[in-house]
Amino acid sequence: MRVDGMSTIGPIIRQERLKQKMKQSALAEGICSASHLSKIESGAALPSEEVLNLLLSRLGIFVKELTNEEEEKVIESLYFMYKNGVLKRNKDHIREFISGFSGQTIHFNHLNNFYTYNLLMFRLFLILQDKDQDLVPFIDALKAVEDEFDNRQRFIFRSNIGLY
Repeated sequence: MRVDGMSTIGPIIRQERLKQKMKQSALAEGICSASHLSKIESGAALPSEEVLNLLLSRLGIFVKELTNEEEEKVIESLYFMYKNGVLKRNKDHIREFISGFSGQTIHFNHLNNFYTYNLLMFRLFLILQDKDQDLVPFIDALKAVEDEFDNRQRFIFRSNIGLY
């Protein structure tokens, strides 16, 4: 996996750790220091390939990298599903769409797209209203990065929290 200055891998690790209600010290144990993990999550440091693989393995996630073109297509299709889901509420169609992303975490090249992806997926989960889906860790992870949202993302987030 490519790890560079535009990487969103730190926020991905942070969000997944928060979703799993894991402390930094627990995730970092035996891999790196908690302070180094904090720097990775904030984007102040980039992990080595080895550290990255160990962190992702401990979190139990597979991260799929996208090209810029693929990334734009994912965001476009997600906005379409979001609008369609809000208007038509076709839960089977939404489940089918979401299942295409199951078992993987997407490594976006642009942090803004990473936040948009998670906000729109959260809204789709709200539409589904599955009793088995615990959205509290998802909400907590989004709240942790709310200060980094642009105005549109902040509106979507607050609307979703209100609906929740």
